[in-house]
Amino acid sequence: MPHYQSPATTAVRIISTGSAHHYTYHYKASVKPYRFTMSTLAMQPAIKNVRGWLIVLILWFAFWIPVGVQEDLEAIEKFFAPMVAQNPALNTLFTVCFVLLWSALIVSIYCAYVLAFRKPGAPVVARRGLVLIVLLKLSFYGVVLLLVQPAFREIASNGLGRLAYPALSREPFGFLVKPLVWLAIWFTYLVRSKRVSETYVA
Repeated sequence: MPHYQSPATTAVRIISTGSAHHYTYHYKASVKPYRFTMSTLAMQPAIKNVRGWLIVLILWFAFWIPVGVQEDLEAIEKFFAPMVAQNPALNTLFTVCFVLLWSALIVSIYCAYVLAFRKPGAPVVARRGLVLIVLLKLSFYGVVLLLVQPAFREIASNGLGRLAYPALSREPFGFLVKPLVWLAIWFTYLVRSKRVSETYVA
């Protein structure tokens, strides 16, 4: 391995003047430029391109989650807005649903951005983004299940409240478990994947 010397080093020579108690000190500054060689580059870890399941994860952040959020926003606009117009007291819940969904959309797009362009700390940002997105989605479904639908059933005695999310009304646990499954899959991948550690070097 080649020897690298600091750019500024000082060599000291002690020359005797014939007396045991007197010495003359001569300082000689030696400045040598730092040279990069092929061996220096070889010591750097090889950074791989974004490939394989990382592309799938980026597409999942960039398209899959936004499409789901867009569907939920359209459902809210189509089914919930008329009910809110009849009962202004529900306007707060209507606003909360919009804030939760738009927050999940923004976080998802940002995670796709940092992963695609290999920004510093991208895996950490993606892991935290996953957790935040799941919490936002679960909060949204919780509002729909626990607050919105009962209120709509009181307003519409013919059961129009359940038409907002018929699948959610039939299988509430499926909607609540699915985000947790995606979180477990992708969080484990970001933590344990060798390609992730080789692609995003700290």
